Amino acid sequence: MKSPAAVDSPPVNSAVRLLGVILCLMTAACRVTEAKIYNLEQLHDENSHHRYRAALEGDWEYVLRHKLLSVFKLAGANLNEKSPSKVEAPADECLANLIALEEADPRDPFIAGRQVEWFARLSVEDPWSLSRERAVTGLAQAGERLAAGLPRALGGDQVPATPEILAEHLTRVVKAMRAVIERQGTRAELLRACDDVRELDLDLAGARRALRVACELVKAAGTRDPDLEPLAAWNADLQRVCITRALALAIDDKEPRVRAAALASSARIGGRAAVDTVLFDRLMRESEPVVTIAIVDTLARLGPEALEDKPGGKSRGDWLRALYTLVERSRDSEVRVHAMLALGRLSGSGLSSLREEDWQSWWYARAEKSDTGAGL
Repeated sequence: MKSPAAVDSPPVNSAVRLLGVILCLMTAACRVTEAKIYNLEQLHDENSHHRYRAALEGDWEYVLRHKLLSVFKLAGANLNEKSPSKVEAPADECLANLIALEEADPRDPFIAGRQVEWFARLSVEDPWSLSRERAVTGLAQAGERLAAGLPRALGGDQVPATPEILAEHLTRVVKAMRAVIERQGTRAELLRACDDVRELDLDLAGARRALRVACELVKAAGTRDPDLEPLAAWNADLQRVCITRALALAIDDKEPRVRAAALASSARIGGRAAVDTVLFDRLMRESEPVVTIAIVDTLARLGPEALEDKPGGKSRGDWLRALYTLVERSRDSEVRVHAMLALGRLSGSGLSSLREEDWQSWWYARAEKSDTGAGL
């Protein structure tokens, strides 16, 4: 006769193994990025309009449905599929998931790529301005990490690659990757396939499609095979294209708050080149106070060193003249206040006044010290 311990061992061992699997999955669930991406996919149709019926899932629910049940592969079961239900406020849900996505750790190239893919998409296409603004902030964070550079739209003489041409090039990358894995191809051939995609003129839609493929490939490739390393660099390059293309569109968004965020983000990413081109040009022609204030405050945060004279750029005098012009001519009192605060930080005058006449006296005294007035 078997002892009770012998009878109970198999179910006990199975329970222990099950508990171990669950604990591992719950540990992985600390990185809730995939759950947030899943929810964003549920909340948007193919044109990025909000859905009022969606199968939203919490972090634990997502892990249980999409991780645990897929591990056990329950035959004939659809437990990992959830039916859509009514969403009272899809815009709020979208913003909450977007904020959580921004907080994810970008050290994993798959996660970093999916972050940028969604930030680029929603910064331009989301119907709610608060979500577009938040997505632009996410682009700034990613752009700083990647040193993405200036916002860049396609030039007037550039024709974006068609979906068919892009698909053909992406297929070559997939085949080159497979050949490397099967030891029938080389790293150099994979790199060449990636470079062929880099040479295409991609608009934002094309760059996003390419990045989506790159994300899946780097996830499948892992980190063990050095011959697959070109995929990670390619993924990062596509992220840069998405960031710069999206910001080039966002700086002309119809909502001033989004434009303001995009211009501030451009300065964070593009450095002095963005300050002298994107910001200066917009400051000269922007009519919305919230955008003007964002530009002025961005300059103030960058500090005096950001306005040092450099060949080919705007001079320090150009910028001080632009700020003083706001003090003298702007009809918006808040704009004038922010311009005076910026002058206090950037002019080197020692003034911290919010009295317009004090800055007028400083300006005319400064002009008298110059023989020609050049550089004022």
